[in-house]
Amino acid sequence: MTSGMLTWACVNCSRRFRLVTKGTTCSRGAPKPRRVPDLEGWTEQFIDETERSLHDAIMIVRRALKNDSIVAGGGAIEMELSKELRTYAKTIHGKEQLLITAYAKALEIIPRQLCDNAGFDAITILNKLRQKHAQDDISGAKWMGVDINSEDIADNFD
Repeated sequence: MTSGMLTWACVNCSRRFRLVTKGTTCSRGAPKPRRVPDLEGWTEQFIDETERSLHDAIMIVRRALKNDSIVAGGGAIEMELSKELRTYAKTIHGKEQLLITAYAKALEIIPRQLCDNAGFDAITILNKLRQKHAQDDISGAKWMGVDINSEDIADNFD
């Protein structure tokens, strides 16, 4: 099927239906044909996408086994880099300061997008992350990131 419209195939006789109405019968006389979605034409695309997904997963595992260094997810590393860049930007003046501050702000797009995708209030979460990353005395503060499960922030290295 190349049109992209969903059709139905009767399990009894393989007759194809675009729209199954009340009076539709199968060629074997069944009053309501049992039907399954006809995925003809989608199968090749599905197989290709599955192959790409599996390849990506295998490469991630391979890379994790080769390299023993990891960073926390949930936007934790981006928030820590943003904090360090903002601190550094305060030590210089001129256009360079504006450029570095803009780059630091751009790094915060990652945790913001995670919040938006999960349906969280991004402003609240980002403010909590900035506060935690600003507290250098707390151990593990640099690994604080967005926690999708609790709709809050958490140490994502654990």
